[in-house]
Amino acid sequence: MNKVSITGTLSKSLSHFLEANTLKLMRALGLRSTFLSIELLSDKDMRNLKKRMLPKKSGPANVLSFPDPGNFPPLGKLHPLGTIYLNRELNRKNPNELFFLLVHGTLHLVGYGHSKKRDILNMVKRERELWQQILSLD
Repeated sequence: MNKVSITGTLSKSLSHFLEANTLKLMRALGLRSTFLSIELLSDKDMRNLKKRMLPKKSGPANVLSFPDPGNFPPLGKLHPLGTIYLNRELNRKNPNELFFLLVHGTLHLVGYGHSKKRDILNMVKRERELWQQILSLD
C-alpha cells in the first residue's frame, strides 16, 4: 500500500483530487509500499527553493522534485520516494494542470530525465500516457 502526504494551502476537494490521482499514478508506475511527500508552496517560496537548490537553472519554478537521499529509514513498512514541490499559485485554477506537473515530478523521482533529446521525448510520451490513463479512470 502506498501513502501520499500533501501539505500546503489548498481546498479540500483539490487535496482529495491530488491524493486520489497520485495514488493511482503510483500504482500505474508499479510503486508498492512507497511514501511520497507533496508540498504546495507560494510562487516566492518556489523561486527561492529553486535558486537555492538549482542555482544554474533558469525558467519558471512550477514543479521541483527531490529524491529521498537513500539514508532515511523506512516509515514503518513504507519506503520514502522523495518530495515534490508544486507552485500552488501558478496552478490553483486548473487541477488537471497541477496533476500533470505532479506526474512530471514523479517521473523524475523514478528515474526519468530531460538532459538529452531522446530523454525528453520519452518523458513527454510517458507523462501524456500516464496523465490520460489516470484521469480516464475517474
